[in-house]
Amino acid sequence: MGIEEVLQLEIHRARWRREREACSLVNPDDKGFAVGRLPLPGTDPLVRLLILPADPEVERLALDDSFWEWFTGGLPDPGTGRTAEWGSRHRPTSRTALRYQSYGSDECRRYLAVHRSGALEMGLGRDAGYVAEPATEMDGGPQAVGRGAENSLCLTTTVGRVWAAAAAYAELLERWPIEGPFQAVLGVRLTQGMVLRDFGTGWLEPGRAFSEDPVVCSELGLLRLLELASWPEQDGIQAFAFDVGSWLKDAFGSRHRRYIAREGPFQDQFDCGRCGW
Repeated sequence: MGIEEVLQLEIHRARWRREREACSLVNPDDKGFAVGRLPLPGTDPLVRLLILPADPEVERLALDDSFWEWFTGGLPDPGTGRTAEWGSRHRPTSRTALRYQSYGSDECRRYLAVHRSGALEMGLGRDAGYVAEPATEMDGGPQAVGRGAENSLCLTTTVGRVWAAAAAYAELLERWPIEGPFQAVLGVRLTQGMVLRDFGTGWLEPGRAFSEDPVVCSELGLLRLLELASWPEQDGIQAFAFDVGSWLKDAFGSRHRRYIAREGPFQDQFDCGRCGW
């Protein structure tokens, strides 16, 4: 790499860092990690994926009728071979176009947002796992969000959602001229003491005579940065999602790719039966 290329890369990294700082995606040990400048106010995603183009500070997209026709249409879910269901609700904001799915009146299960800069963002709430809320003076103890009080991350579903978001970004780049290189940023919050679950068929889940290697995270939060000269297509998108899955299992102290089924109809493949919408 020549000196001009090195200097240009440093310019990109400076732009990317400014955007990450605005989104609180810099220090995973910070209390407010990954919840800065959210496209949907009031949400606290457990998992946040942000894909940044070469210059995330310049508007590249017009949120016109042709854009909304694509964005609210049948976006791909290559993991299952079906259409991704990012949510029945959609709206523009000052910075993004947003699709989201809520649970009940408040809780956001997931969202997908396209920034006017050409960046793409995914947030996973209940889709990604369960986190016990902090104690309050009113109730005197922790309140569980989801099916149990044990904090947990859903591995296979998270890998599948990352795969679908990466495929949506590939479609976006086919339709609108957005320049690379790209930086993909993945943040996972509140991970200390969190248990990994939601495995492919044939793997024992925690609490079910589980005796294999540990699947508990010791870190406060998780942050992964990936730089890509160009955005991948097809097999490359799958490799990107599986890389995320492998990094997550490492972060939880596991040696095994438990999003790959051990048995059943998807044996030795990604267990798409585990990550329905």
